[in-house]
Amino acid sequence: MTLAHCLVVPLALLLVRALYRRYFHPLRHVPGPILASVTNLYRVFVFLRGRQHHVYEELFHIYGPLVRLGPDTVILNDVAHFAEYFTYSKSPWAEVFRARLDVFDHGTVADIEEHAKYKKQVMGAYSMSHVLKSECVVDFHVTKLMGSLENRAEDEVFDLIPWLHFFAFDAVLDVAFSNTPGLGFLETGSDVQGIIATLHKIMPVGGVLTMYPAVVAFFQKRQWLFSMIAPNTKDITSEKVGLAALYHLGWSQVEQRMSLEGQGEENKNDILQWLIERENKDGERLSKARLEQECVAPVLAGSDTVATVLRAVIFFVSTNPRILKQLRAEIDAADFSGLLSTPPRFQEIKEHIPYMSAIMKEALRLYPVIALPLFRATPKYKAVTLCGFNLPPETEIGICHHAVGRNQAIFGTDTDLFRPERWTEEVDPAMRKLRTEGDVFFGTGVMMCTGRNLATMEVWKVAIQLFREFDVEIVNPLEPWKWYATIALIAWDFDVKLKRREATFEGRFDD
Repeated sequence: MTLAHCLVVPLALLLVRALYRRYFHPLRHVPGPILASVTNLYRVFVFLRGRQHHVYEELFHIYGPLVRLGPDTVILNDVAHFAEYFTYSKSPWAEVFRARLDVFDHGTVADIEEHAKYKKQVMGAYSMSHVLKSECVVDFHVTKLMGSLENRAEDEVFDLIPWLHFFAFDAVLDVAFSNTPGLGFLETGSDVQGIIATLHKIMPVGGVLTMYPAVVAFFQKRQWLFSMIAPNTKDITSEKVGLAALYHLGWSQVEQRMSLEGQGEENKNDILQWLIERENKDGERLSKARLEQECVAPVLAGSDTVATVLRAVIFFVSTNPRILKQLRAEIDAADFSGLLSTPPRFQEIKEHIPYMSAIMKEALRLYPVIALPLFRATPKYKAVTLCGFNLPPETEIGICHHAVGRNQAIFGTDTDLFRPERWTEEVDPAMRKLRTEGDVFFGTGVMMCTGRNLATMEVWKVAIQLFREFDVEIVNPLEPWKWYATIALIAWDFDVKLKRREATFEGRFDD
């Protein structure tokens, strides 16, 4: 039998499958690119180009609010169905990010009911009342960041992005398990042990694997293969680099505290200590394996994202004189009245600088931190109807935050304009309702981002203190940074100049 004969059968099967998916599949009536209807390679190609969020926005303009993105996958941009979307379980992609096989953390549980149960077990550590217990810890790192920026003020042009990452990592490490001064990113002015670089390098790989979770499942069921790509849970020696160094740090903290008769260090107010002390109604505590996963989760989820939001806030405020003037007016008025600490307390910002909340919301709308839709699955034994199309059970469905933020039906005809007032001055009750329902950038309901309170506090504090102390000049406002979209938006070369504001009297600055 020749090679040609050997290829005939598999090629014929592939052709039959492609024809079925295109012309006979239950999703055949959902509009979308032809290639997307027959193979997931379309999604992979779009993803690897590094601008998938822009492609998805274009697809909605061409095909409407529901687009077929893969043989069994659609993406949605209709606010009428967002609430229902967030009641669905995650599709199997979530397990791609499991570091070990014997335990889940709340972020890698796919089933919606299980996720709610797991999340309920840890949410107290992320409540605003508990986050505020770590406010002085965040303040330490805000002050450290401002000192680092002070050393580069006046005439020096420098890339601001690394410093935002250094702050975000040091702060969240300290809040997670009292690792002052973090790993020393700000102290050394460097990517300690290559953690940030490694995180950015694995994002493209992780993004592709979310499209083929069966491949990950294959590895996970074969421990000897999985151990080649996952952290070694039995080896937490200190000679680690990249994410292994991060896991070592977190897991060694768990080991150390659990050795103290399982009680931890009661004088700590960090996330890990709360999780150690947490008991359910039957007096049961989280297992050591679960603690190891949960203490690292906020670092992986909350470092890169905070840096991204800060980058967007700083850019949009610095390049909009009207907005900068209004924000500075609130800052200076509170400062002059002696109502701001240094750095400002969260409650002080909330009460005396309300514009900051709208600015952050608007920055997230125009520059959301997640570029890749995080897919969910329609119910296992139930077909659903979205946008007039019948979707079979277990259809993957995703939301592209970038496209949602530019949906004119939700946010008006000026969606490309940075206008924080759209969150505060809308008089039409129907439009206010739409914008509330369309504000999905931190998730919603049981799928609300666990670390939202901590992220908000960090962003507010850094932004207010930065604009309180410095004038920020964006060197290239038309192309402020270079970027590549993976799971998140990776950026570099955000060149800025800083100049300390002139003080005309104590506690107040003039423009």
